[in-house]
Amino acid sequence: ADLGISDGHNLEFCTLLRQYHRCTASLQNACRGNINYHSSQKMINSLLARHRCEDFAEDSSLIGSFDMHSDTDVGGPMSGNEADGRIDMDECDYAGSLKPRAHCGLFGDPHLRTFQGEFVTCRVLGAWPLLDTHHLAVQVTNQRVGEDLQATATTKVTVIIRSHQQCGTGMTYEASTDQLPKAFVDGTSAGGGPTPSRPSVWVQEVVPGEHIEIKIRYINATVSVRKIDKYLAVSATLPQSVAAAGNDELGLCVTGCPPSETLENSPIAIAMPQGKALQLCSHYNLTDYFLDSCVFDLMTTGDSYFRKAAAAAQSELWTQDPLTAASTLKNCTKWPCQWQSSGAPHQNHRAGVLMMFAVIWTIVINIVVLNG
Repeated sequence: ADLGISDGHNLEFCTLLRQYHRCTASLQNACRGNINYHSSQKMINSLLARHRCEDFAEDSSLIGSFDMHSDTDVGGPMSGNEADGRIDMDECDYAGSLKPRAHCGLFGDPHLRTFQGEFVTCRVLGAWPLLDTHHLAVQVTNQRVGEDLQATATTKVTVIIRSHQQCGTGMTYEASTDQLPKAFVDGTSAGGGPTPSRPSVWVQEVVPGEHIEIKIRYINATVSVRKIDKYLAVSATLPQSVAAAGNDELGLCVTGCPPSETLENSPIAIAMPQGKALQLCSHYNLTDYFLDSCVFDLMTTGDSYFRKAAAAAQSELWTQDPLTAASTLKNCTKWPCQWQSSGAPHQNHRAGVLMMFAVIWTIVINIVVLNG
């Protein structure tokens, strides 16, 4: 209460819960078999569900006040030595420059953010390559959201991790609107690396049945896949040096949508009045292009669950590349936003960081006490 954040169905509490969930999930391997750890995980999931946190995007003012990808963020699930504070580096640790990051995302009807930071609304019916590099390929399959509509949405995501000489054989992950697996197609959830406790590639279930992340340690990459009602959303984040190394001339993350597949920002068919769409989207703390995208989707389809897709995409950008988010988003909340323009970088607030960690530790202490 002294921090001004109360538990319950509110934006601040849910944002912090999600951050804590990701933090504890990274300890999955090191804490396997620890009953207190698993009890804590169950309690966090219970709190997320009880307080209906899916209604909120993460608070960018909290997330943007620290860099989720610090210069020491190069490892995977923690080994025993890491849990004791000793990090053993190996040949599968990424040795290149961690910054700047390249972030690409596809969500909604669908809307694309390229590695260059460009935003565009696409048609792209059928199967399209999102990303194709030496190490990683991501393909999406889109279907029409209505018989008489040009807009489509993603119904299948395929992630191909190519073989690496030192760090393991190739692996494939497939997600559909029917299933969001927590394992690769061969049934394994991790592979490669010098030891089973230090895999080079793994699938991490963030929210069961709703959100997974694929981590590739030797290129410091994260692929995020979310299931949002009837459709999927996907994003990829990796160092710019890795994204640029290759011959990716077809991937949407690099080239953007072809002119023939680009849709205008204004919906052609109106299934929901603009005022109602804007009101519903405003409840999700959306700004800039993400607000524009939400209004477009609701006006086009009339389906309010597309708000969650826009909120998830905005959250991904702030979580995976907070420095770019802070320097480009202008916090526009009046539709339509001039999202083509870039804004001045937001200032980081030390008080926000301290408040974040204070609340997280409060949650930790409460969980320990409750699990006595």
